[in-house]
Amino acid sequence: MLNPDVVPLLVDDLQVGVIEPGELGDADGLAQLAFPITAIEDDEDIQHSGGLSFTTLDGATLEITEFEIEPGEGELEAEAALDGAALEDDVDVFDLGDVQAIDGEPSCDGVAAGLTLADEAAAALGAPDFEGVFIGNACVQPEA
Repeated sequence: MLNPDVVPLLVDDLQVGVIEPGELGDADGLAQLAFPITAIEDDEDIQHSGGLSFTTLDGATLEITEFEIEPGEGELEAEAALDGAALEDDVDVFDLGDVQAIDGEPSCDGVAAGLTLADEAAAALGAPDFEGVFIGNACVQPEA
């Protein structure tokens, strides 16, 4: 579930788009992203397909795909490409933390975590001041 306070930043400033098979949906009037789980490694790391595309603040195109949630590391990382050129290393996209209240958010029937923008992702977006911004809450439902 996306933090409603950050949706204008994502849409207007960063021109976020969803890369299939990811989906943008609506749950009780709140923006929600969904990405299929493709594998669970070591009974812990959770891999997803799809991704997000952004226009960075300096006008480049950044795509992040193949998300991997690493609960033991407290982060979500992804493969990344800047203007079509793959970056050598995965990028830490979100730091995992406590769920934060979002008015009207439905309950999570899986494992929930709050997502804040990691320093590597903020730098890749050309927006280092956005580090730590609360993006929303994730709800992982491996059986769903």
